[in-house]
Amino acid sequence: MVSAAQGGAYQGAGSYQMIRQVELRNFRCFENASLPACRRVNVVVGGNGAGKTALLEALFLTVGNPESALRLRHWRGYPNSFSGTTHTIQEALWGDLFFDFDRTRVATISCEGDEGDSRSLTMQTQKPQLLFDVDSIDQAPTLRGSVNFNWQGPYGRNYNATPDIVQGQLRIDQIPDAGAEAVMINSLVNNSVEMINRFSMLDKRGDAYDLILPFSEQFEEHVGLSIQMIAGEPMLYATVAATGRKVPVGSLSSGMNKYLNILSCIATFNRGCVLIDEIENGFHYSKMTAIWRSVIGLAKKHDCQIFASTHSAECLQSLVEAMSNDESDVSLIRAYRKDGASHLKQYVGSTLAAGIAHDEELR
Repeated sequence: MVSAAQGGAYQGAGSYQMIRQVELRNFRCFENASLPACRRVNVVVGGNGAGKTALLEALFLTVGNPESALRLRHWRGYPNSFSGTTHTIQEALWGDLFFDFDRTRVATISCEGDEGDSRSLTMQTQKPQLLFDVDSIDQAPTLRGSVNFNWQGPYGRNYNATPDIVQGQLRIDQIPDAGAEAVMINSLVNNSVEMINRFSMLDKRGDAYDLILPFSEQFEEHVGLSIQMIAGEPMLYATVAATGRKVPVGSLSSGMNKYLNILSCIATFNRGCVLIDEIENGFHYSKMTAIWRSVIGLAKKHDCQIFASTHSAECLQSLVEAMSNDESDVSLIRAYRKDGASHLKQYVGSTLAAGIAHDEELR
């Protein structure tokens, strides 16, 4: 078990950022949008349907791999089995990736970062092929090549993925062995297995206190974390300060679980990117300032970049308090609708705190 007493203050931070600038073309609700000045922590605000989640998904796709596209479909509740004509299947699969559901467009997402780090994703539909098995004519045909994903990244990374529909199931072959550089925390999904794996990795390298210290400061009734077996399966346990008893983290509040998930992602994705949809969900407003401080501090330590959306005015005000008059590490992004498309406006530097404090046209 690792306890809070073993931890220490966050050490010095680096200055690397994976993403400094973003360009979006024909992706989902964005016809043409850009972010010129991303910071260590970037907070996205805007009304319902303005494009906050779509922006996070764009970044997740671009710094991810073909599996990321399947995860997004799962999070949005899309089916993984298909039937119907070629046109209806293509529309159901990929139509919403393109602006105005226009699959004749080419969708591109480009990210420029430090140290010559650039990443881009191009999505383009192409004429599909229908393949029939003549020996099993009753089986559903294979629909091949309806859309092409092309990823380009640092170190000469350049690969294509063309998903197929095989016997009614979506399949992507030849996924490259490339480590993920970003993780997206969806407010509707909490993957305890992934959190256990992250904690185990951090514990092995001596960084588990990056979770224990802020977690115990926020929730004083718990002083340690450990992995225990229950019915032959590993689970993450928290130690109750008053009794020393270990309880499954899954039995704690959703806010506690979400906080551990956020911390474990930041500590794991060194020089990477953590995307958080509706960061305020599950947290009492009185804890948000301290949560922001720990998120900013841990992100600095691990050279990790944060993009988080919120609907909460209290969450924005807590961010101002957490910045401690230093706006250099934070940007505010307002997503809004105009002329049938979503647009982005970014606030940095001296305009940031004043804009949030006066709540001027940001929400």
